[in-house]
Amino acid sequence: MIALVGCAPSQGWQRTGLRTCASAGPPRVCVDADPDRPLRFTVGGAALVPGECVDAPRARGGQVRIAVADGRSGAQAARWIRAPRGRVTRVEVRAGEVRIRPGGRTRCDQAPAIDE
Repeated sequence: MIALVGCAPSQGWQRTGLRTCASAGPPRVCVDADPDRPLRFTVGGAALVPGECVDAPRARGGQVRIAVADGRSGAQAARWIRAPRGRVTRVEVRAGEVRIRPGGRTRCDQAPAIDE
């Protein structure tokens, strides 16, 4: 069996405040931290803080690199995650660690991308 794994765009991601997204639209990645603390995420060239989301520049899913830096301790972590087209991928960093964890995916046409 041969598996082909593509890459989502590595640059040009844009922050978004939109609560919904199209089912055939670009991948969206949302970042969070529990508890909220001074973290800085980088996804596809865009800088984010916990609670923000970014959209890929075009509707092509695949792997994207996410990095996080803790503003207090200086600790850093990075990993590649799968960001499918037409889905919201959530990632989080939990209390006491600087490690990126997948937080789940939802289809864009099912629920708001950002919980309030």
